[in-house]
This record gives sequence, structure tokens and C-alpha cells, in this order.
Amino acid sequence: MTSAQPILEWKNHFGSESITYLPGIRKFLLMTARLKESEKNLPYNVLIFYEADAITGPYRMVHYLRDWGPQAYFPNVPAKFVSADGKTMWLCVACNYSDKTAPNPFQCRYAASFHEIELQTP
Repeated sequence: MTSAQPILEWKNHFGSESITYLPGIRKFLLMTARLKESEKNLPYNVLIFYEADAITGPYRMVHYLRDWGPQAYFPNVPAKFVSADGKTMWLCVACNYSDKTAPNPFQCRYAASFHEIELQTP
């Protein structure tokens, strides 16, 4: 289909994304993780959160976590684990698939690691 367009683009950086609708604040939350594969592609791991009013965007970056969860990938917020007001939720992410260092944050490991997060909204 020639009319298909990306809803968000960052060349050579996206690859593990998910979107969750937060009805309490009427926003879509897009999460992406980018792994450090070499110094050439990215010298560190990142976990980034974007928000939008519509699933197709436009999206704006709202939080950037550098070196959060060694080798973090497939970040997602299961819709069942979002509070009614949309401000607290559980982030599910897997990490440390080959890293032997201590988990950071605590309990971030090669499994379905759940971390409670809270959005600070105006």
C-alpha cells in the first residue's frame, strides 16, 4: 500500500515498541526500548515514552531514560494494569538477557519484570 506512512520515525532506532490507551487521561502512551548493540548504533540503552491524543499521533516525547534496565526490550503497559485515573500503571519489560551485572532497577531481569510507574500530569 503506497499510502501507508509511519506514525513515528527515528531512523535506525525503533524496533521494540508498544502502545497503550490510557482512558483516564485520554492519551495514547507509546513506549520504545533501544538496545546498545555497539558504539556505532547507540552507546547506551534507552527506554523512551511518547504520548499522543490519537493512535496515529502526532506523538511527543515525554520521558527519556538512559541506561535504564540493562538490555531492556519490549516495554509495554498491559491495559488491565492501568488505574482508573490513568496516572499509575505497571510497566512490563524484560532485561538482562546476557548481562551478568546487578539488575538496575531492582528486579529488572530476563523475565516479565513489572515496575509500578506514576505519571505526573499538570
